[in-house]
This record gives sequence, C-alpha cells and structure tokens, in this order.
Amino acid sequence: ERDLEVALVSPLWPVPWPNNYGIWLDELERADPMLLDCIERRWDDVWFWGRKDGRRLRRTYVLLKNHSVVERMTARFERAGGEVVVASATGARHDAASSRVVLDGAPDIIADLIIAATGNNPVLVHRQSHPSSAGGPGIQVAYGVLATLASQSAPLEEMRLMDWRPATSP
Repeated sequence: ERDLEVALVSPLWPVPWPNNYGIWLDELERADPMLLDCIERRWDDVWFWGRKDGRRLRRTYVLLKNHSVVERMTARFERAGGEVVVASATGARHDAASSRVVLDGAPDIIADLIIAATGNNPVLVHRQSHPSSAGGPGIQVAYGVLATLASQSAPLEEMRLMDWRPATSP
C-alpha cells in the first residue's frame, strides 16, 4: 500500500493463530477501522481488581475473531503485492548496501530492512549478554484466558482484565 516490496517468510503457511487476541476498541478504531467487523465479543464493563479494591476502566475491550483477522490481513497483504515465501530463515548477513535473509528451502532475500517477528525464539537476533541478566534477556508475555466457568463468579457482561484478589474456596 505504500509502494514497498514486502515478503513474509514462514516455514508453514497459512498458520492458524491459536491464541485469543483482544484490544481496546478505541485503539482498534485508530489502528485499522477495517478490522471492526472482526470483533467476536465486546465488553463495555471492564474491571481491574487489586487485592482489596476494584476499579472500573472506562474503556471498551474487544475479543477478535482470529480467523477473520488472518483472512482480512492476508487478503490485504496479497492485494498490496506482498509475497509469502514458505521457508525457514536461518540467518542474516549485512553489508553497507543491504541485508540478506538466508533461507532454508528458498533463495535468499535481499532487503533494505528486516523485521524479525519470531517471538521468543529469535533466529535473526544476536544479543550481547549483560552482567545483570541471568542467562538471557527478559521477556514479557501477556496471557489471557477466555474461560467457561461451572458457576458464575461475575456478571456475564463484565470482563476482568486483572484480578489479584485471593481465591476463595467453594
């Protein structure tokens, strides 16, 4: 869409997204209004609970339909001329003029910019160790659960973003 040549490299394609993805509605509206019809569930009543007190957050949170988001983004990527390369990236080489992504199973890709979105297993990133790190970099993970409960512990229209209160026995 911005007159760039873009390649997506993945050892498997298409790849289903196994996780649940949620976002604040106002951020989705600003980021990509074309994804508004990919909303599976909406919560206008969102709560954060500390050990004792709760706070209602005055923002709407939505759960996205993963398959719809993947289909929409893939179609948009292909319409814009993006290329999917089914291969594994095994390394990168850099010189003054460009960078090269080394692939296993396909010809290397020469690029001006490489974005490695490999999660916690960065094949293309080499980090220097730091004296304060115990064996590697710190990694932040956000984890959410969409649960079906045997009994109702909160109003069905309420979403608990975080709940740090002690659990009670039944």
